Amino acid sequence: MVRMRPMLSLVSLVAALAACGGSDGDGGGGTNPTPTAPKTVTITPSPISVFVGDSVQLTAVVRDSNNNILANSTVTWGTGNGSTASVTAGGRIKGLAAGTTQVTASATPAAGQAGVTVSTKPAGNSFHPNLSTYLGGNDIELARDVTVDAQGNVIVAGNTYSDNFPVTPGAYDVTHATGFDPPADAFIVKISPGGSVVASTFLGGPNYERIYGVETDAQGFIYLSGRAGASFPVTNGAFQTTFGGGSTANFYGPQDAMVCKMQPDLSARVWCSYFGVSDDGISRDMTVDAQGNVYLVAWTTVGGFPSAWFTNAYQPTKHAGEEVIVAKIKADGSQVLWATYLGGSGDDGGTPAIRLDANGNVLVLFMTNSTDLATPGNGDHSLNGGLDQFLAKLSADGSQLLYGTYVGGGGNETSETHGLAVDGTGNAFVAVATTSNNLTFPGGNYQAQYGGGTGDGVLWKIGPTGTILAGTYYGGTGSEGIQGVSADANGDVYFSATTSSATIATTVAGGGNPNGNGDAVAVKMSGTLGSLLFAQRFGGSDDETSRASWIGSNGAFVIVGQTTSTNFPLVNALQPQPGGGGFDDAWLIRLIP
Repeated sequence: MVRMRPMLSLVSLVAALAACGGSDGDGGGGTNPTPTAPKTVTITPSPISVFVGDSVQLTAVVRDSNNNILANSTVTWGTGNGSTASVTAGGRIKGLAAGTTQVTASATPAAGQAGVTVSTKPAGNSFHPNLSTYLGGNDIELARDVTVDAQGNVIVAGNTYSDNFPVTPGAYDVTHATGFDPPADAFIVKISPGGSVVASTFLGGPNYERIYGVETDAQGFIYLSGRAGASFPVTNGAFQTTFGGGSTANFYGPQDAMVCKMQPDLSARVWCSYFGVSDDGISRDMTVDAQGNVYLVAWTTVGGFPSAWFTNAYQPTKHAGEEVIVAKIKADGSQVLWATYLGGSGDDGGTPAIRLDANGNVLVLFMTNSTDLATPGNGDHSLNGGLDQFLAKLSADGSQLLYGTYVGGGGNETSETHGLAVDGTGNAFVAVATTSNNLTFPGGNYQAQYGGGTGDGVLWKIGPTGTILAGTYYGGTGSEGIQGVSADANGDVYFSATTSSATIATTVAGGGNPNGNGDAVAVKMSGTLGSLLFAQRFGGSDDETSRASWIGSNGAFVIVGQTTSTNFPLVNALQPQPGGGGFDDAWLIRLIP
């Protein structure tokens, strides 16, 4: 398989982001053997869009007459109209009043300018984008998860086939691995609250790797889970340093689940491990507790994980077909503290998700066609259709099933990634796709009736004892799916959807050009699921898929996905053009209150 596309200018730009004055990224970068005078200064992003009261971090890239980056240049910032916008000595611009102006970055004798538009926030609009950007190189990129750390940095992860994906000097791995077709490495990018690249790295070996799950802790360490092939860079002392194996009869080659902890600046691994046996079971989700212990969920068709893991397990042995496995991993990555299988007489797994409640209990969501799963608690005790979701709540030590409930209707309920959230009082939100047109919901519901087409998004709220409290469809006459759901401190729920419907409920007019394939939608609903508080559609003239979302403690609502559109809507973009060639690029949108 041979792919060729024009080389992406963002590669040199990201190196400059890490090296030049005004950046809040890493140090390092290129230098000249003989110092020369600045010739050009380029401001990023450009143009700049900011609302009154908001701010955006700018970066100045200084080059000499040979186009070499002058990493240590002194940059002076100024604005043309100080009543419209102000700019700090470090290049952070703030909107003061509606209007237009210019910002100037000077490195004597050179200077650069960028246009600035300051707008008044729309009335009644609870969020607005202050960053929307492509992330991509000369081949395919898939962004599969996103989170916001305690400092407000955005971390996005997925995988890339591009040998020139924009990584930063000083990052753990700046060389794209080769040896497998397609040549897929995982990637992790960290973006500052101001909107500039802090760090960006590859993660992988010579085979196929992809990150599906990313989390952070209070100290800013970054945790990752996903899939990996043989020769993945595990660390000495990790709980599984040997590749488990798997089938060669799939697109990805033999695969195991993998789990890693990275330094906050992405300069090094703290630890990395396989989690797998001789099948193709992988992990699409994970979570972390306050002590840094990792909770991983995966699936297996053969079982055979070490028996010592299951000493106190709720279900110590695998039953039939595909089955879920849940494990708690010690914070230093050295051992599995406990594990349990979850399954019945059918197939159980699909794309399982995992979260913790405030008491440390472990909630696990997975697809099932088993009719005999245990259902203690006050939930739904019967399989409803061909494929239901099943929500299990395990005790903190994995030894008890506190409740189990089927969630579904007469059709199929399916998920890709990250379909589970838990609020501060222990209520769970299940957000997936459904073909069931016969769902009925207790309590309040925003959309009681199926929208039509080939599938709708659907959400349920499930109480701490398994009682289904509320639910709602979210869909139009085309097809909808949901990937990524989270809850804020008030118990309101946020998710990202993909829609092909010509119209779908939004609170912001316009946005997106439906062509029957896909646009992204960012959605906020009340915790009762009775009110649509915010919804905005995003898309270009081709295809968008939303893959994950997250609401940060700082109020930032972030969604990520992939696009083949060359006119995806951009705001203060880190990368203002797609990679080109018609391949998928990753995209990221950050919305702020």
